[in-house]
Amino acid sequence: MISQSFVNHYNLDNSDLNLIINIMCHPKKEDARRFLCVINDAMDYYMSRTDDEVHYPLLYIPASEHWAQEVCIEFVTLKLSLLYNSLIQERLKLEIGVRNTVFIPEDCTGGSKKHKQLLANFRYSKQVYNQIKDLSIPKETHRKNLIICKPFNCSTPENPYLDNYCGNEKSICDRHFTVTRADIDVDKLDKPIKKDKGNSCKIENMFVFLSRSTDGRFSDAYSFQKPRIERLNKLEAGIRNVFYFYFSTKPFKLQRLLMWKLKNATDILHEDIKDMKDFISLSAEESDYIFGRMHKQTNCIIESNELDEFKSLADDALEACEYNVQARNNLAICYDKHSQELFKSQYGNIIDDIDAQYFDVFLKNIRDTWEHKIFPTVMSFMDGQTNTCLILDYFMSDEYKTHLVSLFETYNIQADITTFNSLKYKCVDGKYLSNNTSNKIIVLSYQGHYVGRPYNHYPNSFDPICLGEGQELLNVLNNFIFDPYYAVQNYEYHKTLRNVLSSDYRKNYVKCTIPLPLRPIRKIEDSGDRTTSHSGSYNSNQSYQKYRVSTSGGATIKLIESDYVISKEKNKFCSIQVISVSELNSLMQESDHDILICSLSELQEKLEEILEKSKDEIKKDELYIRQDSRYALSEEEIFSESELWQILLRRQVEQKGSTIVYAELMEKIPYSEQIKMYSFERWYAPNDDMILPRSRMMQDAIFEYLSIAKPYDKIVRRKKAQKGTMTERKNSMLRTFLCNNLFSEDFIKSFERLSDGIKDMLGIDNSGDLEALIDLLKKEIKYVEIKSISKYDKN
Repeated sequence: MISQSFVNHYNLDNSDLNLIINIMCHPKKEDARRFLCVINDAMDYYMSRTDDEVHYPLLYIPASEHWAQEVCIEFVTLKLSLLYNSLIQERLKLEIGVRNTVFIPEDCTGGSKKHKQLLANFRYSKQVYNQIKDLSIPKETHRKNLIICKPFNCSTPENPYLDNYCGNEKSICDRHFTVTRADIDVDKLDKPIKKDKGNSCKIENMFVFLSRSTDGRFSDAYSFQKPRIERLNKLEAGIRNVFYFYFSTKPFKLQRLLMWKLKNATDILHEDIKDMKDFISLSAEESDYIFGRMHKQTNCIIESNELDEFKSLADDALEACEYNVQARNNLAICYDKHSQELFKSQYGNIIDDIDAQYFDVFLKNIRDTWEHKIFPTVMSFMDGQTNTCLILDYFMSDEYKTHLVSLFETYNIQADITTFNSLKYKCVDGKYLSNNTSNKIIVLSYQGHYVGRPYNHYPNSFDPICLGEGQELLNVLNNFIFDPYYAVQNYEYHKTLRNVLSSDYRKNYVKCTIPLPLRPIRKIEDSGDRTTSHSGSYNSNQSYQKYRVSTSGGATIKLIESDYVISKEKNKFCSIQVISVSELNSLMQESDHDILICSLSELQEKLEEILEKSKDEIKKDELYIRQDSRYALSEEEIFSESELWQILLRRQVEQKGSTIVYAELMEKIPYSEQIKMYSFERWYAPNDDMILPRSRMMQDAIFEYLSIAKPYDKIVRRKKAQKGTMTERKNSMLRTFLCNNLFSEDFIKSFERLSDGIKDMLGIDNSGDLEALIDLLKKEIKYVEIKSISKYDKN
């Protein structure tokens, strides 16, 4: 939801704004009024400064309309030429106010093209003069403005009169022109500035319109980078502000905005992202607002705080699933008893350790939520239409899908089933459209955003979905099921957005920072990729695009699209990132710099080596603790396969009886976490291969009850994490650990975000341990420079 302070700040009654819009020619000028209000406000903020510091405001407009740059160039040109000093006012006063006649050369016959053009110019000049004749405009003639853009007949074809209000590249230091427009490289400024050195004409403001050519490369305007501007000021150019503009017409995606700031903005400004105070951009809602777009996506976020104790219990059970997000997606559409029985039959083993009646309360809540919240919302959204498309988890079994379709049929709604992949977009004649052709789309599954992490290119539950004309989308998220995943990722998404939109202009002047949701209490597994839902894992039966990478040394590296590499560009202010091979392919097409890579698998192999060595350390440490006299273990018990806590618990049961020990242990555990007697009996069964109970709270209660001293808890938890994690999931956890932490700038925060599972597995007890491990891994990075990347036959 857009902030009211944002709406209130951009006042549409600004007199300068209205004056310029009145004399603009672009047919979209009225549609652009809010957008131009933002541009006008930012210009006034920086140009009215009284300090001597040079500023480099970079305005990145996401989800821009295709006409926005044309409108912006026309607005900026007219504002600067008419209101910045009185040269144009004085000229028009003479031409219109005194003579009020148009000069027609003798060789210009009536009705000719030139004659018509002269009359049109005169009429436009008269319109301009009538708007500005009574204004009090500064008379300074030494302050210049330079606009770097394509020629007006290309960049603003709707206004053929702009050349009359500014000079060309030959007038860069000519004081008779308030504004000069040029399509040049920055090096072309050296000569006129040196020639004018010592005179009073200064280029006070520059406006650089960055644009891409047909091959995807940036125009010459990209050469106007901060170090080159600083060099011009050493030649006494007098530059105070350099405004950069970039218009992205692609649908809004936070990852795209983040990467543009990390890569392109750092290239242009030569600043570390933490020091970047003048990067100005917009949220998806703000972009929609300034361009007057109707919001066609409805987010139905269902909150439920009534059954916190039961939810905590169910969350622990769901976390035991190998693919717990997929399990939650399955559970999310279990709207009736039949589908819930399907869920029980599939995941019955995870309910074994908890009281079935507690889980039934959880399931009843889902049925009630469908009846009283989701179903009414769906019917209101359908608004009498009888066809819809349901977006579900890619790996959801057909049994769930078939039953869901039949459930919708009972309400006379015909439903097709697709996945998030169908929500990708395509460009048709310059417009971005969804690959999904349905008019009514209902999303019933959850997909993380993965901003700054692998799989960020997938449509997700956070970025707005690209929709075409006549399409509407309902996104249903039941937080009773998807928290803590949704809570954590929603917080991270808004925190990233807040950090990206952190300019001084926004914080100190507009006073509109992005609000953060409440910080989530529970953590989630440190897994940022889609392996939580199967799809991050390699499947030998699945078809993957293969790539051949050629290095500058002549070697060839073969990779598949799901592989990851560490990449960086060969320039001083490059950002190092972990990206998929498919993203590397895109980066190679766009980058102007040479690229270095290192396969992430090399560091993953190093982590595997560390884990393998730690197994011997765990055995040695565990044996040492078992030999401690306080536990009085026999030699047979010392070398037993049973865990130490199981041996000691068995003794307590033999001495007191199972009923008393069960009661004493359960007293230390909250009611919602307690287990049934038959589950407790498994804990001390001689042949049971359990390493530890699932719940960390239960583990702590056992250690306290049996008076087991530290550091046994750390040792046995590390043993459980390493042994109890399936190879496929372990690989996923290690890969994601690297993606999320390898280039961390704040190890304290990174440590806080780690799940207990990854901490136990890698033996990370504090932020210092994490930093030491990352330092060790970074020493293993060996970059190779790549020359090209190409796809090759999958067979």
